[in-house]
Amino acid sequence: MTRWPEHVSDPLAMGEIPDPPPSIEILFVGVAPTNLLGRHRGTHFYSSPSDPLRRGLFRLLQEHFHVPLSLVSMEDDNRTFHAHGYFFVHAGKARPLGLDAPPRDALSYCARRHVSSEIPALKPKAICFLGKTRLSSIAEALFDQPIAMEPVLASLGDWSGWVALAPQPVRGNASRTLQVLSLLRLRCRETTLERNHGLAP
Repeated sequence: MTRWPEHVSDPLAMGEIPDPPPSIEILFVGVAPTNLLGRHRGTHFYSSPSDPLRRGLFRLLQEHFHVPLSLVSMEDDNRTFHAHGYFFVHAGKARPLGLDAPPRDALSYCARRHVSSEIPALKPKAICFLGKTRLSSIAEALFDQPIAMEPVLASLGDWSGWVALAPQPVRGNASRTLQVLSLLRLRCRETTLERNHGLAP
């Protein structure tokens, strides 16, 4: 990330993100790995079982959707997470330096360059952006329409599906994240039923 050397460093390398499951019900899009100079030293969702976003999301899935996650074993929990049709990517592919997130223009650059191609390739039924403050404008730019907590149908290239924006399930926000995730799961089930009965394209 030579454009923002004072703000980001150490981009995600090949192998830091595991292979996706063959079928993805909900793709979660987070902001970026943690601050390189902070308490978590550049760790991220797929590198540390103590990552705050990972722990918050996994606890929510465990307690409200009966996903049997241990919150301890990286490999076992990744397999369980993926087996239930979930996957996670970062909008920002480099680690912030001294800040909680990369600058907005760096996030936008990464999203246009990477997330815009990841979504059609992964073909999830739905997308949940985790980070209302940082990802609102990113999601809106990707889909050319406002994205909020109420799921909306959106398209990107040859992909179409449900999209919503939720707060990260940390610092007291878990109930609002749960609300968005519940709505997304409901919309996915409704769409599947409609297609099974020939009511949707």
